[in-house]
Amino acid sequence: MTDAPSAILGLPAHILVRLQVRDCGYKTPCLVWTGTIASNGYGVVGIQGRQYKVHRLVYEAVNGPMPRQDASGKRIVSDHLCRNRPCANPDHIEPVTDAVNVMRGVSFAPVNASKTHCDSGHEFTPENTATNGRGQRACRECIRGRARKRDALHRAKRKAEAPPREPKVKPAPKPRRIALCGTLSAHTRHVRRKEPIDQACREVHAAHMRQHRAQKKTCDR
Repeated sequence: MTDAPSAILGLPAHILVRLQVRDCGYKTPCLVWTGTIASNGYGVVGIQGRQYKVHRLVYEAVNGPMPRQDASGKRIVSDHLCRNRPCANPDHIEPVTDAVNVMRGVSFAPVNASKTHCDSGHEFTPENTATNGRGQRACRECIRGRARKRDALHRAKRKAEAPPREPKVKPAPKPRRIALCGTLSAHTRHVRRKEPIDQACREVHAAHMRQHRAQKKTCDR
């Protein structure tokens, strides 16, 4: 559409005279509203004490009433395909849901949704992607990392606030009983420690070996 003939639009003359055809960089010229512009950038006009968005008036004058909801009950809004809010060209307006309109924009939401990795460099795989309480996408690895840091801080705080522990007093070791010389235990201790072996230990060890050899002969018969 390149002009705004009243025969087609069926709009009052005071609206049509404020619509100008301009080339704003889109594939077809825009129909720019030169009247009042609201704070959100859309053209508005007052009719019988009520304020209307100009691009919706023009769209509905050409295409009929714009649907308010889709089949699933989601709200329908008007999306400017030319990204020029004062434009009222009905060919540049498409009724879409809020979610589609937001994702087509340049705000934080579509920019964040297009990311393949989180700010820490972790990939948004199905296994590593979660949804936070606000319905936003979140990185599971970052969530686990923050939880580990939080737990470490809590442990350090509890440790700093805990009263000092009294050192444990170890009980005195029980005195070890040392076998007297003249026994097999004493002879074994001398051999293990490479100590001189006295005569009493030699004799008791020799008697033990004689007894052992005698028992062996009896078993071999």
